[in-house]
Amino acid sequence: MKNKSSNYDNETAGKPEASKCNALVSNSQRNDLFREMNIVWLAINLIDAAPRRVRRAAKTQIENVIQAIRSYGFRLPILVKRISQSGTYEVIDGHIRLEAARQLDALEVPCIVVDDLSDVDVRRLRLSLNKLQETGQWDDEALRLEINEIIEIDGDFEFPGFELAEIEAFHLGTVASDGWGSGG
Repeated sequence: MKNKSSNYDNETAGKPEASKCNALVSNSQRNDLFREMNIVWLAINLIDAAPRRVRRAAKTQIENVIQAIRSYGFRLPILVKRISQSGTYEVIDGHIRLEAARQLDALEVPCIVVDDLSDVDVRRLRLSLNKLQETGQWDDEALRLEINEIIEIDGDFEFPGFELAEIEAFHLGTVASDGWGSGG
């Protein structure tokens, strides 16, 4: 599907009254920190990528997500916003999951529709979610224990997203205490 470069254009751009109204709505709704959310199933052909993707996906990343979906099912909904009156949606978070679902020939995917944020807040949210995925560090000892316990239970060394050499290094205890650095 083609990305629509005009998705960021706001029909009310240049109208100060509308901008103030949007800001008031956005700020008051933003204060509802734990809004009720519903998962809806949307046809894949109605979901477009964001017009400007700020992070690139590695081919191996998509392959790992496909393997995870095959192993565990599609467990994390895609965050989308409705594109006004067109009947289509735009991804806020979940581009890789959407691509994986497409490659698996899915017809629909679970989504959470964000309908309470302004266009600029959606863009900020998209950037924040991408940046926040870079932060944090693995606890190597806890990871080693978790991997070893799982392997002990079922003997399977396959963990989608991990290379076999990484799993073996943790299993054998050959990873240095600072061997992983940052990651999610």
